[in-house]
Amino acid sequence: MSNNYGIELADKELFAVYQVLYANADIEMWYDWKARLEDTKFTDQCYWIMSEGITIGGAIIMHDTVMYPFTIPPYADRMGSANLLAEQHVHLYMG
Repeated sequence: MSNNYGIELADKELFAVYQVLYANADIEMWYDWKARLEDTKFTDQCYWIMSEGITIGGAIIMHDTVMYPFTIPPYADRMGSANLLAEQHVHLYMG
């Protein structure tokens, strides 16, 4: 993978699905899939992490703070994504 990374604003409905699937959060805390999706859609500040035009992950970025970052397999280097976001000069909340 090259070092050509960036972030792109995401549609929060689609982002919620990916965030629920890949964020490694405890899904047992929610009663059902719909409740989990609704809880994830609390903001429209949802961003995809991109590499050469390919979506490799995502995160919520609010007020220079990154929350609930995730990567999409096979791009499963969570700390690599965190380092990328840190290069964007944002504070990390790994939730």
